[in-house]
Amino acid sequence: MHPLWLILDTACPRALIALAQNGEVLAEVYLDEYKRHGEKLASAIDRCLAQAGCQIGNITAVAVGTGPGSFIGVRIAMAHAKGLCTALQIPLIGFNTLAGIDSQKANWVAIDARRGEYYGLEIGRKQAVILKSLPENTYLESKGPVARQILALLPSEMNDETLTLVPNYIRDSQC
Repeated sequence: MHPLWLILDTACPRALIALAQNGEVLAEVYLDEYKRHGEKLASAIDRCLAQAGCQIGNITAVAVGTGPGSFIGVRIAMAHAKGLCTALQIPLIGFNTLAGIDSQKANWVAIDARRGEYYGLEIGRKQAVILKSLPENTYLESKGPVARQILALLPSEMNDETLTLVPNYIRDSQC
């Protein structure tokens, strides 16, 4: 059976909450109230579940954006995801927030890191870097990742190897 994924990312100005299964986005909610993601996340998850006609207990795995981006934003989604995974006893994996941005066919994607710097990811690479200037052919995103782009980052089936995708800092014996 294919997992029903809850996807959370609050690292960027626009937060993403989505449900996906079998390579298809079933529902998605975006929060544009920057710096209020923590207040709005639980109700946004409820709206997303309602759009898909699902209950919280139907979720079989959670994917959470691990940044780069707002440090507090990353912690908001991770804490919520960790709590859900512990309560539901389901797996949790992390994904690079920049990998969830539609590159618009550019060679790089980037978001503003402030202070004259950018978080950048070269397409095809896994590790984000801090850039002082933007390389040629860079797509600069001002909002955040989109659900359809994250689908390719999710395992299609859950197995023991899936848990190796979980970063050490969010892994424990229950998730």
